[in-house]
Amino acid sequence: KIITADYLIENIDLSFEVWKKYPWNKHLSFDDFCEFILPYRIANEPLSNWRKKYYEHYMPKLDSLYKGTDVIDACSAVNQVLKKEWFYYNTDFSLPHLGGDYLFTTRVGYCRDACDVATYAMRSVGIPITTDYYIYSPDLRTWHCWNVVRDTTGQCYPFWYTKDEVVRSVANDGRRKGKAYRDCYGMQNGRFKKWATDNTVLPFFRNCFVKDVTDNYSGLNEISLPIAVSGCKYAYLG
Repeated sequence: KIITADYLIENIDLSFEVWKKYPWNKHLSFDDFCEFILPYRIANEPLSNWRKKYYEHYMPKLDSLYKGTDVIDACSAVNQVLKKEWFYYNTDFSLPHLGGDYLFTTRVGYCRDACDVATYAMRSVGIPITTDYYIYSPDLRTWHCWNVVRDTTGQCYPFWYTKDEVVRSVANDGRRKGKAYRDCYGMQNGRFKKWATDNTVLPFFRNCFVKDVTDNYSGLNEISLPIAVSGCKYAYLG
């Protein structure tokens, strides 16, 4: 009654159109297409018919600015357009998760909302993008997120559209990296899956749709530590 067939069909048709249109997606697999371009929604924001609106706004701009085959350069071209369109960071109010229609005309919010704007714009024109985050920032002592664009090699490169240039670097935001995660649309086969039914594990680590992407930033990230507390099945590092 809420998500109609027409809504999904339009989203699928426009997604496939941009996937097939641009040469940088020639080697983008169907699974990655489903994760980085196709999703009709980001998370729990209000459902909206955002894709056509962003598609009609950003498609002509991208086509006029860039005609090459490099997805990083294409992302950079759209990023320059986004930078000219204002965004006002506001942490004074407790804002709900703003939707695509609202953010199209009112660029205001947290890092999450800035990431959403870039996600809507890039996905609408066939640039594979998503959002990574840490649940506790080593710098800010709170949750924080940023965008990543998927290169043709499968590597993901981070950026903030309001301040960064899109480059092939995993350290361009200058922040210390903690454990980094990514919410996915497909069930992940990583370590979280084995804990899915264990209620003694914190809920975040039982979410089978979360992927640990720390190795994208800092390589292998496992460490062995002695635990001096007896009777505990799990321990957590903050």
